[in-house]
Amino acid sequence: KYTLSQFNVDLSAFPELNLYLLDEKSSGGQAASMNSGRTIGDEYQRTVGTFFAIYWLLRLEIDGKDGFANGVDESWVPVKLADKSDMRVTQPEKRVAFKDNAKWDFFRKLLMDAGLIEEKSGGFFKSTARIQVNEKRLVSLLALTAIHDIMKMA
Repeated sequence: KYTLSQFNVDLSAFPELNLYLLDEKSSGGQAASMNSGRTIGDEYQRTVGTFFAIYWLLRLEIDGKDGFANGVDESWVPVKLADKSDMRVTQPEKRVAFKDNAKWDFFRKLLMDAGLIEEKSGGFFKSTARIQVNEKRLVSLLALTAIHDIMKMA
């Protein structure tokens, strides 16, 4: 089973992400900034958060809704809230409401319209369709996500 922890390790396939860390080291430990006004560390966290959001959106039918709405525990397992008073996360009532009321079908349609996922027929005798990731498009999106802020570094 592929996990968020494995996905996080796989992000090393994008060496551009190291530029966020190298610049902070070369600035003598000072919080180097970007042209956006945010620190490079902040932009790095936002970029990794974007990668994680993509991961969760592609897994809506597995564990993506819990991961997207609630995050993960210390073992990188998606948090499944018992109810609105579950104090393992901040603002559990908002997280439960989001998970229950989000238009998940719209997210799925967005992924389909972007060509990131495709519906494939189950075969000649099978009437069920299955969802398949378009690997070329997904890798393109991940690469764009990795490099999108590089030119903003001051």
